[in-house]
Parts: sequence; structure tokens; C-alpha cells
Amino acid sequence: IIDGNLLIIASAGTGKTILATYLIKLLNSEVSDINIDELNEDEFKEVSLILAFQKKYPQAKIGLVVAMTSLRLSLESVFKKIPGLKSSMILNPSDTFKLKEKYDLLIVDEAHRLRQYKNISWMGAFRQNNIKLGLDDTGNELDWIIANSKNQIFFYDSAQSVKPSDIYKEHFDKLLNDNKTIKFELNSQMRVKGGVNYISFVDELLNISI
Repeated sequence: IIDGNLLIIASAGTGKTILATYLIKLLNSEVSDINIDELNEDEFKEVSLILAFQKKYPQAKIGLVVAMTSLRLSLESVFKKIPGLKSSMILNPSDTFKLKEKYDLLIVDEAHRLRQYKNISWMGAFRQNNIKLGLDDTGNELDWIIANSKNQIFFYDSAQSVKPSDIYKEHFDKLLNDNKTIKFELNSQMRVKGGVNYISFVDELLNISI
């Protein structure tokens, strides 16, 4: 059962968005009437974890946070067409303030694109969100998500942080080094047949280490 935060390190093409979408669909699925006698070991474990989450958080308030506008609009369109999901589940970081209580779970896709108070056009609104949490201008969207939810899952790739407004890697390093953070790493390549070797080549090329 999720308890705190998970940080999933995943390079480009490893399926971060697909997994985030699949996860939120699973947690919103009705599995109580499944015949467990027909399940294999992995399926039984998966269903058991879903049931445990749903028991702990009945009518769970779950959101998928997407910082990039273009991706957010695409996912809203997808969620409209998936039974059990709603486009309103797709949030920008500011939307996490909408509920009076905390979200039970926020899943953050492309977490490396979360922003700080720098090189953005809406500094006034950004500052107001920081003020709501008692933060000064050093507060960022990562702080908002942690403050506005009980549990978090972050899909993160430091190599894809390219804008001055992106949160500095040090903030995620701090999260990673927290004893309460569970870390996973995605190594499989879903987009091309090059697999791990392809990922390594791209990472080394972008970091000018070859």
C-alpha cells in the first residue's frame, strides 16, 4: 500500500505516461468481484494491493498532475473516453489547491518539468500559491504537491529538465535521500527496439560523456 511517496526514475521512452495512466485506472477499478481462484500469483498480488488501497481510501481522491499544457490536454481527451476515469482527474500543479482536504494520492508525470519561481509569466499567481502554504519565493510546485496530498508517486528523469523554470535537481535529490521515499527505476525501453543500450547511448550523448 502506498504510504508516503514513491520516486520512479525513468528515462525517455520507458513509458512513464502509460504507466501513470494505467496505475490511476487500476486504482479506480472495481476488483472486489474478481474470482481470485482464477488468478496467477502476480495477478493475485496486484488485486490484493488494489483492494488494500481502496479499503484504506474509500472513494479515494486521486489526481494525475501534468505540468506540460500540451500533454495535459491530450490526457484530458484520453480520460474522457476511458470508463471509470474523468478529465477532471488531470491536474496542473495549481489545481492541487482546489480541494478543501488533501488528495489521497497524486501521481506526477514528468515531475522534472515542475516549476520554480523563475522565468515564468505568472509570478503573481505562483507567489499567491506559495503564500497559501506559508512559503516564500523559494517555494515550488513540488512543495505544493507534497503539501496538498497524503501520498505521491513521481515519475522523474533529471536528464529531461531543460528549462530555467524547471525545479533544480537538488530538490529531487533531497526527496530521493529521504528515508521515507521508496525508489524504483524503469530500465525497459518501450518506444524503440534498442532497449537499455539505446537509453544509455542517449543519456551519454546528452550529457556529453561519449
